[in-house]
Amino acid sequence: MKLLSAVLLFVASVAANAQELDPLGSGLPASHTLSSLPKTLVAIQPQLVGDGVGSLLSISFSMVSAAQTNTDSSSINVNLLREMGQTVWVDPDELKMGAAPMVKGYRLSYNMFEPYQPMSSEMLVFRLQYIRRDSMVAFTVRPDLSPEALVTAITAPAPKVLSPAQQASKKTMALSNVKQVCTGMFILLSDFDDVIPYGQSTAQMFELVMPYLKNNELIKSLNPNGGRLLFNMSLAGANIVDVENPAETPMVFDEQPWPDGMRLVGYADSHANFVNQAEWDRISKNLKLKLKKNGKPLKPGQSPPVIK
Repeated sequence: MKLLSAVLLFVASVAANAQELDPLGSGLPASHTLSSLPKTLVAIQPQLVGDGVGSLLSISFSMVSAAQTNTDSSSINVNLLREMGQTVWVDPDELKMGAAPMVKGYRLSYNMFEPYQPMSSEMLVFRLQYIRRDSMVAFTVRPDLSPEALVTAITAPAPKVLSPAQQASKKTMALSNVKQVCTGMFILLSDFDDVIPYGQSTAQMFELVMPYLKNNELIKSLNPNGGRLLFNMSLAGANIVDVENPAETPMVFDEQPWPDGMRLVGYADSHANFVNQAEWDRISKNLKLKLKKNGKPLKPGQSPPVIK
């Protein structure tokens, strides 16, 4: 019996040392890492009376610091961290009517004042906090921030974060590239009586214009958000003079908006610029033009017919 008691005491001691418990006696761990945060917890964003500063009681009992050796080199999206900073992870029972006057949950503890400093999942600590139930006016459930969803979002490759100067430089280069692609297309048109090749895909259109560009890098998107440069396929097979408003008709454009919400567009009059979402919504209607087609669709690898 004494041996069993000694074993149980040893096991309890090891468990206590591995994870400090709430000093207020709830029996809950005082903190969690992302990997130990229970998957049964619900993510909520509470709306508190006033600014909520006096409503939160932080439990700072022997908190475990971030791991000294960082084995996760991928950076975490700063916007995701901001959303997490407004979130509390609670047991569903804590949200039931008539429950205890204090809602217990875990909140992210992380210094987010360095927007360009790489952050990893091992640096995240979720600390136990108490919220007075009568101070919580309402709350929003965030299924997209559940512990399981966080693991997926954080371990997924994050887009590279550029400084404002780096982003401006990349946008200037991307704008120049698209202008050259449009210019190359117009040189091609001069060889084919102003008729745009009747290609069947963006890849085929870029293949046809490449002899006039002689640089594969020009057709690659530089957008930090990813995506491709696309060709307005409604123009394929049409005569450029049949386009009623070429200065408002995209010819080449970025598949995705850039991190600042702007989208790169090269037009059917060969100029190019960045447009905001409202401008894109307006001009993107010209991606579905009904224009007269000249000749037959080109097969893969086929060149446009020579104009005599």
